[in-house]
Amino acid sequence: MRICRHEEFEVAHVLPEYPGACGNLHGHTYKIEVTLEGPQDPSKWGMVLDFNILKKIIKEVVPDHRFIYNKLNTSPLEADLLDVLEEYNCLTVGYPFATTAENMCQYFATLIDSILITKYGLTNVKVAEIKLWETTNSYAHYIKEK
Repeated sequence: MRICRHEEFEVAHVLPEYPGACGNLHGHTYKIEVTLEGPQDPSKWGMVLDFNILKKIIKEVVPDHRFIYNKLNTSPLEADLLDVLEEYNCLTVGYPFATTAENMCQYFATLIDSILITKYGLTNVKVAEIKLWETTNSYAHYIKEK
């Protein structure tokens, strides 16, 4: 059985040295759609997972109202931005990759699977797919290989 939930979140970022508009500081209203797959649990009214729990997990994983950056290869521009943001107590999140929709999509899948196991003890419920819309017209789509 599969269940699905979507959420929206706001993020600012920059892709340093990108030869287009994304090389400038900008923001997105992202939409994430998480699809989980697992057995229905008769002791939990036939649910795979309570949608409220899935909502909490997604909110824990996505960087809402943050500046995100590549912490393993921080550019001079990002470093300067981080200094200013820190001075004004603005929230930031560093990732071990360039902050593209494709990279975040796959990373979020890994984090959600980990939370399902470590926090909820669910080894039989897994991420099947994640779609991450960067704009209303464009999204990355992660599909777990079987």
